[in-house]
Amino acid sequence: MPLLSRFLPDLTVVVAFSGGPDSVFAVEKLAEQGFKNLILSHFHHHLRIQEGDRDALFAENYAKEKGFSFVLGDWKTPEQSESKARNARYTFLEAVREKTGAQAIVTGHHADDMAETIFLQFLRGGGMRGLKGMDEWDNQRKIWRPFLSLKKEEILHFLEEKNIAFCKDSTNTESFFTRNFLRNQVFPLLEERFEGFSGRITKNTEHIVSVVSCLESLADEFFTSHPEKSFAQKQFFALHPAIRYEVLRKIFAPISVESSHIAEIEEFLQTGKSGKKWEGKGKRFQIFGENIFYESV
Repeated sequence: MPLLSRFLPDLTVVVAFSGGPDSVFAVEKLAEQGFKNLILSHFHHHLRIQEGDRDALFAENYAKEKGFSFVLGDWKTPEQSESKARNARYTFLEAVREKTGAQAIVTGHHADDMAETIFLQFLRGGGMRGLKGMDEWDNQRKIWRPFLSLKKEEILHFLEEKNIAFCKDSTNTESFFTRNFLRNQVFPLLEERFEGFSGRITKNTEHIVSVVSCLESLADEFFTSHPEKSFAQKQFFALHPAIRYEVLRKIFAPISVESSHIAEIEEFLQTGKSGKKWEGKGKRFQIFGENIFYESV
């Protein structure tokens, strides 16, 4: 089992607490390592009314039993959408973190989640950054995922061995949502044909992470040599396309931009005439002579 060495145990953290095995395991391990200032935050999606009510009650009672703070969130306009449900949940968790002054949000993501995320990103054309999967520490969103090295079976074994109760989501056996479809139907077939398939997916991310880190460093060097939010067209297009992509991505951060957006901006920067502007996603690019200027709008 991993040691939670990134932060000292006196850290105040918000725990994304569904009441399922992953989040129960997360709290048990945090408590085992001496973390006392835990805020168990449960988000009621209202997509499984009876089970959802049961889970919320379990979560609240569990928090009381353990002596931890508890916060319940409700999705006022639930939709059958994975991405919207995820965004609503993280919006709630971030609101709790800001209100309580907590330093991090802890999730129970594990190695199986990592493999599924990378595979989904590949199917959706997520690019190099998507294929590196989840970071253990997301400094921008203050999300800590300390259990990415653990397999789901290790988590379940820990809970079973210690006879620790948790909630079971009946929809996990259904394949309506894409992630469940991969988990229930696609991954078992691939594991049967290619033993250790999911483990190799996550292993390959180590190389991708190093490549992404290198690109980020090269983009940072470009910004260091161009601190005035401007650069020459020739200098920019002399960069490798992957570095140009990273430079433009960093200009927009923390807002995410799709590859199609980056391609559109690159075309404008390369073919646009002096005096022309491009504006979108809170940024404005303008060409003057052979120089490119950008600013927030």
